[in-house]
Amino acid sequence: MNRGAARWSDHLLRLPGAVLIGAYELLFGWWLNGLLARRYEKQLARDVHDAMPFLFDEFGGRIVPSLGVPFPPAFDYAFVTVAIENLLIRFCRGRGEFDLQIAAADAPRELRELGLLLDVLGENDGARRRGTADLWQAARLLQPEMNRLIGAFNPNSRQDLKERIAEADASGTAAMLQRGMRIAYVTSSEEETVEVGRKIARILPKRACVLLIGNLGAGKTTLAKGLIQGLGVARLEEVVSPTFTLIHEYGGGRVYHIDLYRLDKPEQVATLGLDDIFDKDAVVFIEWGERFPELMPRARFEIRLTAIGEDERQIETKSVL
Repeated sequence: MNRGAARWSDHLLRLPGAVLIGAYELLFGWWLNGLLARRYEKQLARDVHDAMPFLFDEFGGRIVPSLGVPFPPAFDYAFVTVAIENLLIRFCRGRGEFDLQIAAADAPRELRELGLLLDVLGENDGARRRGTADLWQAARLLQPEMNRLIGAFNPNSRQDLKERIAEADASGTAAMLQRGMRIAYVTSSEEETVEVGRKIARILPKRACVLLIGNLGAGKTTLAKGLIQGLGVARLEEVVSPTFTLIHEYGGGRVYHIDLYRLDKPEQVATLGLDDIFDKDAVVFIEWGERFPELMPRARFEIRLTAIGEDERQIETKSVL
C-alpha cells in the first residue's frame, strides 16, 4: 500500500472517533449553555423580586415561562416574565443591556412579541424606545403606572387590543421623533406602504410640515394615500397625485398635499402662497420640497422612501428641528 492510500485509510479509521468527539462537544456545549442560561435567569428573577416587590406583594404577580424565547438562549442573556391578571411584563438582560416589554396575555403571539411599553418609559429612557439603564430605574418608572396598566389590559374595560397597541406604538414612536431619532420601516407591496402611511399619520401633530422625499416611482403618492386616509380626511380612492394641480386640500383645510415636481425655480414656488398654508393649523405633505429647502419650515418632518428591490421600499421618518 502506498503512502497516500495509507494516509487516507488512517483518516477513515479516525473518523468515527472524531464524529463522537464532535457530538460530545456539541451536546456538552448545549447542556452547559442551558445550565448557564438557567443560572442567569434565576439571578434575574431574584433581582426582579428585589427591585419590584410591589409586582408580587401588591399586585399578586407570578413568574411564568417567557413566551417566544428560544431555549436554551445565549447563556449571557436572561428572560423573566411576570404575569399579573391579563398583563405580561417580560424582562431581558444581557451584554450590558436591559429591556422591559409589556403585552396582553390573550394577545395573538405576534402582538405579544411587539414588546410594547405603552407610555411608561417613552418619555424617560432618553436613548431607546424600549429599555432603561437598569432594573431599578425601570422599577421607579413602572410602580406608579401599574394600576393604570392593569386597567388598560383588563379585557372588560380596555379598547380593542389592536387599537390600544396602535395607540401605544404611536405614543412611543412620537416620543422617538421628538428626540430626533429616525424611525424606519420596510414594505414589500403598495398595501404595506399604505399601512405604514396610516401608522405615521397617528403620530403627527395637528400642525406639521412633512416632506415626502424619493425618486420617481419610489412610492411617495402611495404613502400619501395612507397618510391622508390615516388622518381621517379622505377615503383611499379620493387621494390622487397633485402633479398638475400642484395643491390638493382635504378636510376643509386640515390637510394639504402639494407636489412641486413641475416647478423649477423658487420664484415659481413662492407664487403658491405656501407661507399662508404653513401658518394654518394643518398637516402639509409636500413632494419634491427638498429641492427648495430655503422655502420649507425649519421645523419639519422628513419621510424618505428608497427602493431596495422590485417591490420593497425602505421608509425612514425623522424630525428636523
